[in-house]
Amino acid sequence: NTNPATITAGCTKVFVRATYNGMTSEPLTVDIVTHDLIPVISPASCSYSQQMTVSIAGQEPNSTIYYTLDGTDPTTKSAVYKEPFTITSTTVVKAIAVKDGLTSGVAAALYTEIQPEYIDLELPSGTLWATYNVGATMPEEFGNYYAWGETATKEHYNWDSYKWGQPGAFTKYQNDGKTVLDPEDDIATVKLGSDWHTPTSEEWQELLDNCNETYQEKGITGSWFKSKKNGQQIFIVCAFDAERTGQRGILYWTSSVNNIADGS
Repeated sequence: NTNPATITAGCTKVFVRATYNGMTSEPLTVDIVTHDLIPVISPASCSYSQQMTVSIAGQEPNSTIYYTLDGTDPTTKSAVYKEPFTITSTTVVKAIAVKDGLTSGVAAALYTEIQPEYIDLELPSGTLWATYNVGATMPEEFGNYYAWGETATKEHYNWDSYKWGQPGAFTKYQNDGKTVLDPEDDIATVKLGSDWHTPTSEEWQELLDNCNETYQEKGITGSWFKSKKNGQQIFIVCAFDAERTGQRGILYWTSSVNNIADGS
């Protein structure tokens, strides 16, 4: 047979005989081992908001995976993959797998960060408001829950787990002259970049003073804030259990430091 044969990944046993002038050789057995080494990057290319956790899996046991995050093709001098990692900006992940001297082709995935849109309500300060919360992908979603001045979610929210200590004995933002959150402690800045920050108490008040509020009770509970100047509006979702608390309203952090009488 002079036609080429296709061999799939794995181990294939090939039997070969040679024929010449009517004579046929004894059969020769050849084991051909092929490797499907190209690693799998998960999830596949997609868009995301705030952050994305990426994992890379080899298709052959005990293969070594090398990867890059700058769009260049990886080599055996690139970083070795050990565990899932988190990205927070638009990133091209590329990876190869190496085993027994064989190197795979390059796997690639593009993760595009979606920045929240903003609304210009023509407020006196010129402040632009995001259309949805940190951790959300649309105005109707609550987003993530964070303690004031913390930048990671957690299982329990109480004084024992609070990053900055106990009332009256805080390790930061107590009698230190700070009036707003530092950028590294502002979840909006950390997750969305230096152009964004958690509104100050003055900015919240400006929103209230320059917009007409319409509270929405049916469907997704929250308030529409419509600019008195240009008619643009934003929806701020009610991100707490109104039925459980018996309260009507919307509770959100400000980035402003509020030093009350006991110094907390």
